[in-house]
Amino acid sequence: MPYEFDLTDPIPTFAVPLEPGDPEPRVTLQQRLNEGYTCTRTEINVTLPSSLPPPVRDLNL
Repeated sequence: MPYEFDLTDPIPTFAVPLEPGDPEPRVTLQQRLNEGYTCTRTEINVTLPSSLPPPVRDLNL
């Protein structure tokens, strides 16, 4: 694989092959991912109930 990286590493910028002779645009996927995360993470609200139902194994089914 030409683009191997660890999950803790930033995603490297890579070229997208097009038609022969066309310049290959560089994709900065990490920047786009960061921007998407930044825009949406503040809009996520998780409300947990004060008591959770018992695990399935404890139910009399």
